[in-house]
Amino acid sequence: MGKIEILIVAFCIILVGSFMYSDYRDTTDLDFIEDIEEVEDIEDIRDIEEVDEVDEEVIIADGLEIIGESEVTLDQMIAWAVSKKSHRRFIEVAPIYWKYGELTGIRADILYAQAAFETGYGFYKGSVPPPFNNWAGIKTVSATGDKPKDHERFDTPEDGVRAHFNHVSAYVGLKPVGDPHDRYFLVKRIEWAGSIKYVEELSGRWAPLETYHEYLIRFVSEMKSF
Repeated sequence: MGKIEILIVAFCIILVGSFMYSDYRDTTDLDFIEDIEEVEDIEDIRDIEEVDEVDEEVIIADGLEIIGESEVTLDQMIAWAVSKKSHRRFIEVAPIYWKYGELTGIRADILYAQAAFETGYGFYKGSVPPPFNNWAGIKTVSATGDKPKDHERFDTPEDGVRAHFNHVSAYVGLKPVGDPHDRYFLVKRIEWAGSIKYVEELSGRWAPLETYHEYLIRFVSEMKSF
């Protein structure tokens, strides 16, 4: 076998291996985000929570804490969603986010901002169909790619919100509400599970996008103006 053939075979092996063992979602459609309101395939942001090796030397100072009281009211959340011309389903789910924020102690405004990013304001133009009621792009434990079948499906919008809060609970070290989805237990086995405190730490864990947290922080900041 010549050198060129060997290089081609080696490249194919690396490519196949990265697909088999990665929990990423395809981000090729983003190309990259300058203004999130213009991005349609927002569901294609990857999640990499199966990857343990995140730089633990990075220390977040004065970050935006995930646990605590929301810095905006429910009315502000709804007004912000309306201003973004969000889908009706996303606006209607705001009170449910508020409810679980009070139940769990996790900030509803932050998770609502995250749901806006993950679902494109409720339009679900990525790989997760609206009937899945999956507000956070949560995958199944057996996911091998980024097709609809690779994502968790929840019976109702509220079940999807509860799963979102439970998933974050695994990150921050709080108890879940009710019976958690299967993916929750996968996250609990990761070395850093339960140690996440700040939104800034979601970049590189919930999604590989290094600026992932900046969008969530920006959304919350926008909510405060209403």
